[in-house]
Amino acid sequence: MLLEKYGLQIVSWRFGIVNLFGGASIVIWGSERLRFPVRQLLILVVVAMVLKYSGALAPGAPRIDLPVHSQQLENVMSGNLYLQNSGTLNPVAGDKAVTQTYPYPPSIYLLLAPFALLLQPPFSLMSIVGTLSILLEALFVIGLVWLVDKNRLPRRVAILACLMYLFFPQSSVLQNYPNTAQSLAQAAGWVFILFAYAQPNPTHILERLRLVLLAALSVAGHFGVFITMTIVQGYAFLLGGFRRTAIYWALTGIFVTVAYYSQYLKLILDQIGRLDNEAQISRSQEFSLLWQKGINDHYTGVVFVVASLALGLTLMSKRPLLRQLWLSAYATAVSLAVLRVVFSINPTRFVIMLSPLIALGIGLMANGYMRSRAGRWLVYFFYISQALVAIMTWYTLKIDHNMIRWSFPQ
Repeated sequence: MLLEKYGLQIVSWRFGIVNLFGGASIVIWGSERLRFPVRQLLILVVVAMVLKYSGALAPGAPRIDLPVHSQQLENVMSGNLYLQNSGTLNPVAGDKAVTQTYPYPPSIYLLLAPFALLLQPPFSLMSIVGTLSILLEALFVIGLVWLVDKNRLPRRVAILACLMYLFFPQSSVLQNYPNTAQSLAQAAGWVFILFAYAQPNPTHILERLRLVLLAALSVAGHFGVFITMTIVQGYAFLLGGFRRTAIYWALTGIFVTVAYYSQYLKLILDQIGRLDNEAQISRSQEFSLLWQKGINDHYTGVVFVVASLALGLTLMSKRPLLRQLWLSAYATAVSLAVLRVVFSINPTRFVIMLSPLIALGIGLMANGYMRSRAGRWLVYFFYISQALVAIMTWYTLKIDHNMIRWSFPQ
């Protein structure tokens, strides 16, 4: 797609592409030798911050959501916790824009508020929100490393998984908005899952309190994440391994729904019929949109399928708890994809939700190839090509400003 649309521009990038290949080779070669003391783990976090901050600086693409998050943070700091926001559904029949209004819960802004009080002035709310969003998202690589270590997988798998997670285009390009509430609420949901994986049957009061706080941060952090991650927990409950921790999530979700989301019941019900009537496109168009702008734009279809199978087949006979996590997440994505294609319901970024597991699948597969010299060069080339896709996506924002394709469906 990029070669067809921006062939001339890509030719003009030849020196930058050569430098990227050389620099990325050095990074991958050096990173796979890390042994995870604090210093090396800190290097990974710094690399994550640099890549994400680079995404925030994509040429010609303004951070259009940053003023929105800054205003929401200011509202929360002023005591207004019942927030809402409006967004546009695209595409729809006849290319007509359809606006939806939805709850915008406050927990992520409550998390950022103490830092804002300490740092303002001299820093503005926009700079505080942007910087803290990048920092907190970058810290998620620690969770990915921990998941690999907990399963006693080779340390090289952790490095390869983290690099692939950071090389996915959405890891950096979405910082153009940024999607602060959604990204941090989803990260909190994944950290909940990681703690549940470590302690599937929590007994100590601190373990239970930690799960409840993480669940509250995610459930009351973003309405779309609340729906997506609750479905993940529902499947996890049915599969049995995470039943105790899923109950903590469910109880937290019920409390937040009664105390907070119930105030928006009329707002939601009033829009259901209107959105269903106005946002009508064919099922084939819905599927094409899901595949091209959801899966193919973010991972490429081949990478998505191969990585999913690599992780799933590896876990079929080993590590039953991780297998249940894989099944729960993918069953959620399939369920939401069906809702998207068949019923034209617009879930929130359920394709991006899978990115940690897809990165882990690629890390497992790449680790096997690293045992031979030819395989190692194959892995290098593959990772560099993924980095190149991210860089080209980053730069093409300058050319056509077509950023709406990064909004739906994800």
